[in-house]
Amino acid sequence: LPEEAIEDAVQQVENLAGPNLVTTNLAFHRMLTEGVDVSFEDPDQGTRHDKCWLVSFDEMGLNECLAVNQYTVKHGQHTRRPDIVLFINGIPLVVIELKNATDPQATIKKAWNQLQTYHKQIPSLHQYGTIEIVSDGLEARYGTLSAGLQHFSRWPTVDGVNMDPTGTPELDSLTKGLLQPDRLLDIARNFTVFAGQRGDPIKMVAKYHQVFAVNKAVASTLVAIRGDRRAGVV
Repeated sequence: LPEEAIEDAVQQVENLAGPNLVTTNLAFHRMLTEGVDVSFEDPDQGTRHDKCWLVSFDEMGLNECLAVNQYTVKHGQHTRRPDIVLFINGIPLVVIELKNATDPQATIKKAWNQLQTYHKQIPSLHQYGTIEIVSDGLEARYGTLSAGLQHFSRWPTVDGVNMDPTGTPELDSLTKGLLQPDRLLDIARNFTVFAGQRGDPIKMVAKYHQVFAVNKAVASTLVAIRGDRRAGVV
């Protein structure tokens, strides 16, 4: 794409607008998963229309991944520092709020409540998020910006086959399993939906067993199709 088309895409991403945080997040989700629509003038073909992709879903080596501790966000009169923010190509796709495991008063509920404060005070960060994570050092849960804590879920496996033994700190498998960059983008593209015909949309994300089961089923189907083609079956 020419430079002006890329700049147009950047401007669209930076200037999201919506009546509320979830609706704005939906607008960005479409940009992330469907590409950003751009138009530009071609000397030979006139006005052209194309897509500018913010991430590469097929070649992870083309993406730049970054984890930032205590990332400072200023929005209006508020300045906040979420514990960890995960970026892909400069886009903050995951916000992680951690509580101290040695503090008996620290709970994942308090971490979740902190995220709700962030939604109100620094929405400019959360409008880009794919998922959010809370942990007290022992328990760890992931969910969406519109989900109540009861809908935040565990991710108790790295590979979908070997499950964590009881008592294992949950953040380790969640980090290694859910937050692999290719899996995170797969979840954003194929396992995230916005529901609701009336009122504000509700953002939902699949559970770990759904992700592994669907991908396994798709892989088996593709193998069967290739086998049929080799056998000459149409």
